[in-house]
Amino acid sequence: MSETENKALLQRWVEEGWNQRKGLDILEEVFSPDICIESDDVDYRGYDALRQFINMMLTGFPDLHNALDILLAEGDKVISRHTLSGTHQGEFMGLAPTDKKVKFTALFIGQVADGRIVEGWQNANFYGLLQQLGAIPPVGDE
Repeated sequence: MSETENKALLQRWVEEGWNQRKGLDILEEVFSPDICIESDDVDYRGYDALRQFINMMLTGFPDLHNALDILLAEGDKVISRHTLSGTHQGEFMGLAPTDKKVKFTALFIGQVADGRIVEGWQNANFYGLLQQLGAIPPVGDE
């Protein structure tokens, strides 16, 4: 695939998968069956792990919006920076709903082969997200 097609694939995932809530429907079109996305806290391996992640995020933040701030491609890699925002209206990582509005960023690098993302690396600011929810005290507060 061309770099333009690789960017379009990730843009489709953000717009349709997250913002239009079709992630569970298009998951197998966007990612390969043996997908592994390495993250700071956990590696997501295979469709079931990605389904669990999507469900966790959308249960906690049913109005989650994923803004694609930067989208680049080079060769078979696609790189993006996202700003995610939403309202904590459901359980998230064991935290009861707080109705707090949150905003956090994430970086993603994906490797594309045969029209699907086959491997990825993600860095999301879940620490900052948990601070906004009151689960972790803000840095500098005593």
